[in-house]
Amino acid sequence: MKVRSNQKMLGLTNKNKGMTLPETLLVLAVGAAVAVVGYAGYKTATGDVGGAALAQDTVTMIAKIKQTWGSTGNFTSLSAANLNNAGLLSNSSYKYDGTNIVDGLGNTATIDGATTKFAMLLGPYSKDDCARIAPQLVSAAYNINVGDAAALTGGNAGTVTGGSAFKAGTTTTQANMLTGCGGTNTAPKIAIEVR
Repeated sequence: MKVRSNQKMLGLTNKNKGMTLPETLLVLAVGAAVAVVGYAGYKTATGDVGGAALAQDTVTMIAKIKQTWGSTGNFTSLSAANLNNAGLLSNSSYKYDGTNIVDGLGNTATIDGATTKFAMLLGPYSKDDCARIAPQLVSAAYNINVGDAAALTGGNAGTVTGGSAFKAGTTTTQANMLTGCGGTNTAPKIAIEVR
């Protein structure tokens, strides 16, 4: 009895033993295109999550500050060191570097406490991160100014100044957020006042 080889059983000849060079190049090109699209989607998704996580951690930190210092009604002792010592810095988005509060994007966050309120200066951020973070802080802040010139008044005043007034008391002006986070601003900051 004669045994037939697998090639003959499948009807393959020497010409049909694999992929040609053009077929191989086509498969590689399709694989590269899928990888590029997948990487772009990953970068977009992780960028969105980073800004969202930073905003949520900021809101959480504000709530913890109000709970810890609010019982005395005096925020003048707020400092990076005191926040760290009290364990109020979020492990995911905020760290204490021995001197300053540093957010997850590498920016120094400044805090200024007053008798009945406090203020924080965050950033500078990209225009996209500013526009992603600022709206999520509305529920936690009394005033929010955004833009390159956004700043804290300083001197334990606990107030914000400069930039565009995105939120003033109970009034939120979306156009001011868009102007402060976009337009001619190149490295917008977010200044928030909390009462």
